[in-house]
Amino acid sequence: MGFAKRQIVLFILAIVALFVLSACTKAECKKDTDCVKPHFDGNCLEKKCQYKPLPGECGNKVCEEPENKCTCAFDCGECTGKVGAYLTGVCNKDNQCLLDVPEQQIKPVVLTAEQPSQGDKFKVTMIMNQPFNLNKDTISLRIEVAQESPNNRDRKITRATLSGQTKERQTVTIAEKTINKPLWGQGLDVRDELMLDFPVTGPDGELTNLLLSIDYEFVQASGAAVQQKTASFQIRNTQQKLVYAKPPNTYPCPDCDDKNAGTRDECGPETQYFCQHTPLPQACGNFVCDGNENKCTCASDCGPCTGTGVFTVKACANNQCVAQLKGGITIAPQQVFDDRNLNTFQVQTYFKYNTPFNTATDKFIMDTTLYQLGQNVGNVQIEAVRLLEGSTELGAAVGNRALPSIGSKQIIEIALPPQAVAEQERNVLVNVYYSFDQNGQKKGQFQKPLGKIVFISPQ
Repeated sequence: MGFAKRQIVLFILAIVALFVLSACTKAECKKDTDCVKPHFDGNCLEKKCQYKPLPGECGNKVCEEPENKCTCAFDCGECTGKVGAYLTGVCNKDNQCLLDVPEQQIKPVVLTAEQPSQGDKFKVTMIMNQPFNLNKDTISLRIEVAQESPNNRDRKITRATLSGQTKERQTVTIAEKTINKPLWGQGLDVRDELMLDFPVTGPDGELTNLLLSIDYEFVQASGAAVQQKTASFQIRNTQQKLVYAKPPNTYPCPDCDDKNAGTRDECGPETQYFCQHTPLPQACGNFVCDGNENKCTCASDCGPCTGTGVFTVKACANNQCVAQLKGGITIAPQQVFDDRNLNTFQVQTYFKYNTPFNTATDKFIMDTTLYQLGQNVGNVQIEAVRLLEGSTELGAAVGNRALPSIGSKQIIEIALPPQAVAEQERNVLVNVYYSFDQNGQKKGQFQKPLGKIVFISPQ
């Protein structure tokens, strides 16, 4: 067969094949109802389906208002993207796609340490997120008295300052807050939140060598002396880093109710969308013991009505915190004898008092008798009797009490004023001042240690 004939045969076969194929091709549709696709409107044109997106439906491959990456990722794309080490596109609870730290990456870190100061030992706990979102997170701060000195009371935490060190080894203050909250003692605490505010460059970073400084006030009692003092202590953490992120967005206010009727809870642009709790004047819970409050009407501001000693216990009675005698307490009368030869005369004395000594009802009694009298000695008088602890006078009786002759007796009673504390042990010394005539008036004194006596002032 010649070349030309072969070409003709191949052409004819191709025509036949095309005819056969076209005859075998099945129509895609015959009518519009044959064209069904979710979120699209279908039409049958020339036996083929043509689709148009249905407006306002997620899945139509068109990102329309109000759709976004969080409400319809199929149309608008996934909420993704990463900036720095921690910020990623995240859908928030309001279905907004924002750069944020994913919840699964956030882990709370608890830092606890104890620090002695002025005879007390404080326990401080800080809880913070890692990574820490500078635009919405706060550090939870809790301060307790782990061990308290019996001489210290009425502690008030006044200020907290937190600093850290940058990668460039520059120390920066990252939080400062005036607190002014009372810390009444063991079993109670002061709680607050620290908002971090410091200059940052870039979306994230870290701080090391964290240093927390706590300033506080307290009352220190030593014997009868009472002093208002200020002090501070520091807690340094060299092991834990503070890893932070600063996304380019603000956050809505959280629930700011602190369940305290004594504060006004605020949040908004003026607080940078962080919670702020402002104490209300003359309200229980404002951290100030106002004139109309006491330990029984507002323990949170004035402190709990607690405390117990060997002989007394504090309790509320008629909305007043009073010290009361414990039931079953036995009052033991004490009598100390002193035989005092003063060369020119001799006196024998009984010092009488109760243990414990109730300042409300008891009196200290000095029962003294002139036992001997020297020649040419007369007009013996007890001029004053003073009860002392160190240089502090606990009570006194002043006024001449005559012992004119041998056998003369004087009974001197001394009442003591109520104490500032309900129960206190004191080391008591009696100082007796006397005078007599022997070629003119002469004066002298002698002392008698009575040792430790417990004084109580129930109410």
